[in-house]
Amino acid sequence: MEPKVRRNLGEILVKNLTDLRDELRAGTVRQRFTMRSVPFDLRPQPFDADAVRRVRVKLGMSQGVFAAVLGVTVDTVQSWEQGKNKPEGLACRFLDEINRNPDIAINILRRSAEMAGADH
Repeated sequence: MEPKVRRNLGEILVKNLTDLRDELRAGTVRQRFTMRSVPFDLRPQPFDADAVRRVRVKLGMSQGVFAAVLGVTVDTVQSWEQGKNKPEGLACRFLDEINRNPDIAINILRRSAEMAGADH
């Protein structure tokens, strides 16, 4: 009986996520999303020193460029990579998203370069 329950739950989740996607695309979100109606663990993954460094190296960025993309100081990136501090909250969310989709960071750099070119 368990496989049927999983399949039904999976079908429900896919349908609800598809509906949400369609409403977001159309700009007609009618439902209020709460922790009761969205049964997911939405906490970002934690990042230790090695994980932060792996993301930066994956992007091929210096600490300075990586810090600029993240909107933090070079000292902050250094302290994360040395294990003195750990990124929290929104920083972890952003690192997680960049790790999953490196194009996010590349697009930030591209837009910055385009803006710099427009200034000259």
